[in-house]
Amino acid sequence: MAIYANSAKIRKVEDTHTLQEFISLGQSADIYDYLRFSMVEKRDGVSVVTHNVLDDYIEDMKDQAFLIHLDSKQIDEYKYNPKKLSYKLYGTTTLYHIILRLNNLANVHEFTLKSGELLLFNPSTMKEILAVIYNNERAAISNYNSAHDSDSKVDIVYNDRVSSTVV
Repeated sequence: MAIYANSAKIRKVEDTHTLQEFISLGQSADIYDYLRFSMVEKRDGVSVVTHNVLDDYIEDMKDQAFLIHLDSKQIDEYKYNPKKLSYKLYGTTTLYHIILRLNNLANVHEFTLKSGELLLFNPSTMKEILAVIYNNERAAISNYNSAHDSDSKVDIVYNDRVSSTVV
């Protein structure tokens, strides 16, 4: 499913932007966090994220992102610290996971910024993109989370004996 927040796909060097340009565009604190997009099950009393719907949209999200060039000072400042970059761009640290996913990174230890380039969302469209995705998936997330909000018991039969087990 396509996300239409930007009008053009940017991939040419002459169409790229600097990090400072994005920071100066503004920040938005009224945004969605990771768990809002997550399908969660409770297992043995522990909540476990089984799926995050943003993963279903990641290719469309990459199409809407901009290629940003970082200078050496910015690389040093944000190396291993996508939360700081998220705060600087979007006014919150909770969106660092999107920065990682856009750049095919799994955790902060991979956020080395060796290439000096990142795919990022324009701060003014971040909220819009997340709102579109959330509105598309809200019912499914809510239904899933409601159905899995507590441990369920399963009866297992072993040699004609019934044993209740929490799954």
